[in-house]
Amino acid sequence: MADGFTNRNATVTFYNDITLTDDQEWDVRRTTTVAGKLGGPYTLKRTAPSSTTAYLNLSNANNAVSGLFIESGTVAAYEGGNAIGGPDATLTLGSPDQTRQAKLDVYPLNDQSETVWAVGPVVAGGLGEIASKVTTSGVTNRIAFGALTRTNRGVLSLRQESGSGAFENRQAITFENADEIVENGMLPPWIASQSAHEFLCYDGMVKGISYKNEAPYFWTESDIIINLDSRTLEADAAVHAIKVEAPLSVPEGTTLKIGSGGIRISGSTLGGGGMLESGTDELIVYAPWTDRVTAIYPGIAVTDLTLWGGGTLTVSNITWTGSTYIHQGTLEAIFDEDIVLDGRQITGLGSFTKEGPGALT
Repeated sequence: MADGFTNRNATVTFYNDITLTDDQEWDVRRTTTVAGKLGGPYTLKRTAPSSTTAYLNLSNANNAVSGLFIESGTVAAYEGGNAIGGPDATLTLGSPDQTRQAKLDVYPLNDQSETVWAVGPVVAGGLGEIASKVTTSGVTNRIAFGALTRTNRGVLSLRQESGSGAFENRQAITFENADEIVENGMLPPWIASQSAHEFLCYDGMVKGISYKNEAPYFWTESDIIINLDSRTLEADAAVHAIKVEAPLSVPEGTTLKIGSGGIRISGSTLGGGGMLESGTDELIVYAPWTDRVTAIYPGIAVTDLTLWGGGTLTVSNITWTGSTYIHQGTLEAIFDEDIVLDGRQITGLGSFTKEGPGALT
């Protein structure tokens, strides 16, 4: 096709092969089916309202989607097509302007007990979601991704949908560069399970998280901790990641260092007047559940703050020095005194609100 393509008002089926160039844009506003092969690179958009279902369906058993840039909306790969992307074709979820969530739904092939998908390199470029769609308990969906990387402080939700069982039971998901991105058995905290609302582990494939429940005295920098009891740090502490289920206080003069930068917190409080540090230049707060308000009161000694998960996070110390990425949910800042952000960027699909007497400039 010489130009870009927009289907506005009706479903469309292409029975021949389609190849688009890197400067073409495909705006999917109604369901579109490609029965031939679909080649790129190109930009796929979905600008239909959220109440309208608009999918790109790949229905050829030998289909291949290459160079796909999903800016927004949903691509449903099912009833055919065992290749998405390729060794030199990158699948990017999200866009720099952070306009909408980008989704890829991967279905098993019909009449097959096991489907193996080969997916090229994946870039988390915003708020992205990849869903492994298994609706029958006797079917396995195996998805082998290429290298997984990140831009724009992007986040990636992995949704497993099956009759029962965790990722490792019916949906074997692997990443080519796992040895590079997995630390202490855990995927980075910008990857989480949309279904379980948890960070994820990795041992040859994506697996559910495994936490340690111990008092702070026993914490080590390689531990993935869950705090289930109300506790106060009595000295500096270090962990790899932490899930805060009960109030945890970091008193003034103490520091909690989180190696991965990952905090999973929902409906609880990380309090005190101490400091939070990260082993990276970013603190990533995963706060699920829209009906739960979460609070972090210690100072945050990092460059950037990233919030996702859909919940509300309250902070009282804007001490990070760089940008704020609110991919999901609401960041509520309480100012007792005037705060000057000095042009620091606040971006993302979520929202930012201010409380308290202080002014924000």
